[in-house]
Amino acid sequence: PGTFSAKRCQAPFLLLRNRMKTGIAHVRRMTGLAAVALLAIFGSSACVAAHWHHGPRRGPSSPPPVYAGHYDPAFDQGYRDGYREGLDDARDRDRYDPRRHRRYREADRGYDRRYGSRAAYRQNYRSGFSSGYDEGYRDGARYSRRW
Repeated sequence: PGTFSAKRCQAPFLLLRNRMKTGIAHVRRMTGLAAVALLAIFGSSACVAAHWHHGPRRGPSSPPPVYAGHYDPAFDQGYRDGYREGLDDARDRDRYDPRRHRRYREADRGYDRRYGSRAAYRQNYRSGFSSGYDEGYRDGARYSRRW
């Protein structure tokens, strides 16, 4: 009671120091979570921005499209042709109509008898053409908008 005790004098400071350490750890933990959240947000928008500025995903280095679980040359050829036609139609502000194109109607571009029947090739070509045209038309409309 009447004597000076160093322990009694240090106790409030030790308590305050422990609380500060806990607070700093909490702030570090929250900063880490915020950094992860920002990375997720800006990382995904960076992917969108890269697609927006560098054009469509179907470049020469893209993997070939897969049809019914395997690579199909008819679908691939149709997809590439359809994408090109859809992109051109959207940029020219033409109506959406993949069937009006000669390549869609003929549907035998790139055919080789090693691929099987011409009828099956045409069916898969048209399926690829429609898919490619759809994506090309959407990309062309998106990139040709005027701000």
